[in-house]
Amino acid sequence: MGSIRPLKEEDMQSFAQIAINAYPGIFESTEDALNQTADNFWELQLHDSSIEHYGYWKDGLLAGGMRLYSFQMNFHGKMIQIGGVGLVCVDLLHKKEKIAKEMIDFFLRHFEQKGINVVALYPFRPDFYKKMGFGYGTKMHQYKLAPNSFPYSVDKSNLVYLDSSHKDLLIECASRSAHRVHGMFIKSENEIKRMLSNPKMKTIGYLEGETLKGFIQFYFKKGSDSNFIYNHLVIKELVYESPDALAQICTFLHSQQDQIQQIILNTQDSFIDYLLSDPRNGTNHLIPSVYHETNTSGTGIMYRIINIERLLHDMATIPVCHIDKSCRINIQDTFMHQDQKQTVSLMCIDGTIRVKDAEAPTDFEAEIDISDFTSMMMGNITAARLYLYGKLQVSDADCLETLERLCASFKPPICTTGF
Repeated sequence: MGSIRPLKEEDMQSFAQIAINAYPGIFESTEDALNQTADNFWELQLHDSSIEHYGYWKDGLLAGGMRLYSFQMNFHGKMIQIGGVGLVCVDLLHKKEKIAKEMIDFFLRHFEQKGINVVALYPFRPDFYKKMGFGYGTKMHQYKLAPNSFPYSVDKSNLVYLDSSHKDLLIECASRSAHRVHGMFIKSENEIKRMLSNPKMKTIGYLEGETLKGFIQFYFKKGSDSNFIYNHLVIKELVYESPDALAQICTFLHSQQDQIQQIILNTQDSFIDYLLSDPRNGTNHLIPSVYHETNTSGTGIMYRIINIERLLHDMATIPVCHIDKSCRINIQDTFMHQDQKQTVSLMCIDGTIRVKDAEAPTDFEAEIDISDFTSMMMGNITAARLYLYGKLQVSDADCLETLERLCASFKPPICTTGF
């Protein structure tokens, strides 16, 4: 068992070396790259209060590390604090020593002690984190589209290039979007600065008077090593607050057809096909009997509730569908609470969730794992579907509709923040 503590400036070189070895596809392994990576890590922590690096020491040597994030997230219309973890890495000589498991355990308890009830991460292996109680979030869909698949409305007069002078407008636009959409994180000022200072990225915004009502950030990707005019446009982020903002951005994309072969769009919007004239991705692959391939999908961001009762108390201000029965839910969490089940009793008063005394009598009981309970509360899966899959047990099947109605208004979360 090692010790975990915050990294200091003098530790960054060792941490950078471990990270470079753990993620060779991201970092270069030259001496200059090592020095630059260490400097970048320290500068990031120094100038962004939402980021902190922690190291795992074993026998006096740094054997692993991670980056912790503090975010604000829209949780069904209410802004809450949420913790995040990234850059989890273990020294090559210390693999299979359960160091990553110990660091994740520290991460969960660190944020629970700070009064935070939900955490999130992007998994290197979903099954590894599922066993630790993380539930699947919303899938990401990748579309590869012909530019003329986007609607064309002639007018794009409100579109302008965005630079550092538009920083405040971009912060305000991103903040409004986050307050409007469940699952969205508030972008920090430093995150916006990094967006605008990246020379690879182009950012175009929709200005309505003095207000930014939408923006698209993208970059160009070479499509062929032998044909310099065969290129793609990759959308990094797309935000819009009105039909006109989206229409003008789509017109811009449509008008790139003379220069761009495909527009690559990564989105969690499961309805995007209805925007496009042709959502097919150009593979001409048919799925039986006659279903044209439109996109590829992947599971990514995962969430975990780390304090159930506190979160449910916080949900007292979030409207839900009325239920007329009370329910005791037994939640299995073998990672944080070993073999001891957590029990909460719920009822609905005036269209909001209320927590009852755990020992109070209820109309029925349910049993579920913390990972699936998290996904259900986030809005990624329904109680009925979990019941059919054998992931949710209820003492009275006739009462299943009560749980279904409780979460009926929950929409899947949308997250555009990578970390």
